[in-house]
Amino acid sequence: MDNLIISAVPITLIEVVWPQVEPLLQKAVDHAPNDTTTTIIKAELLKGSSMLLVVCDGPTIIASCYVEAHTYDTGYKVLYMPVLGGDRMSEWLERMNIIVNAIAIDMGCEEIRAIATRAGWVKAIKHLGWNRNHEILSRKVEPIVAQNTNITELRG
Repeated sequence: MDNLIISAVPITLIEVVWPQVEPLLQKAVDHAPNDTTTTIIKAELLKGSSMLLVVCDGPTIIASCYVEAHTYDTGYKVLYMPVLGGDRMSEWLERMNIIVNAIAIDMGCEEIRAIATRAGWVKAIKHLGWNRNHEILSRKVEPIVAQNTNITELRG
């Protein structure tokens, strides 16, 4: 564990680390394939609108995430962690939590948010002060095939 380094990647090095980072992020993207792609993530990183964090064991990147600050219309600012993927989570999760918190403070955020697409994440981060505050429910949109239904009845 002492050999692991967690670091932010400058924009100028995104292309250099991308061959190692992309497969790690792809693992997470695969759990929510309609939300984003690694191509979109890379474009956001190269624009500077988000930040890439990596966990390194020597020259090997074993985990990666990207974070972005978002200010809502109310003025409430959150640091959002849309995608995090990698291996050996038990070795770096607590330190990553501390670093992300420091980034949130530096950026003037009041809250850190992430979406857990796997139930295991909720269990893994609970002891770090993370709470399940919002449930994201989803279902596919289906065509309306009401043959004898008046449209005003649908609007209810």
